[in-house]
Amino acid sequence: MVAPAILILPLVLGTPYDTQRGGAEVVRNLGRFLEQYLGDCESEDPAFDKKGCEAAALQVQKDYKGKVLRLELDDVQELLHLATFDQKRGAYRLHLVPFFGERALAMSVGKPKRVNEEGQPVLDNVPIWVKLPDGQPELIFRRSLERGQVRLELLLKPKGAYRLKRKGDSDIRGADVALVGLRLFQESGDQPLAEQMY
Repeated sequence: MVAPAILILPLVLGTPYDTQRGGAEVVRNLGRFLEQYLGDCESEDPAFDKKGCEAAALQVQKDYKGKVLRLELDDVQELLHLATFDQKRGAYRLHLVPFFGERALAMSVGKPKRVNEEGQPVLDNVPIWVKLPDGQPELIFRRSLERGQVRLELLLKPKGAYRLKRKGDSDIRGADVALVGLRLFQESGDQPLAEQMY
């Protein structure tokens, strides 16, 4: 009797980014997520259960500890800034301002330590390296980067909540997240221009 032949095929795995992305929870509405995570507990109504609201937010923060979130940003014009072209890398360097605010609440990569003179939080920029895609005219591609005509996908891991004091203004309430990875896309198309893991 002849033993059956066993065909061994190579196991095709995606990138580490794909692995993390596959298990990530999608944040479809940043404002709603932040209201749950930080708690919308600022009501002045005496009948409002502020302690219960804060306890619920703490529970949500515990539930998200160690989880990976996926956040897609279509409007990145204010967040991304073209810095320069690096000859050694043969790539453009973009600076990402990692502060995403909505509905008076925010999410940031790292906790801001202070605010500037305009009352805006100060954070370190995240560099993103982007190579010129094959067949694309350099001038047109550069212009699309300068104008923020790109989409950004972020993989983030929540670390906790913070409150940052501002003079004469309402405090900044935010979610401190660690950046796990990111992908940059052109406005239309699903092929990443850049992929980075942290």
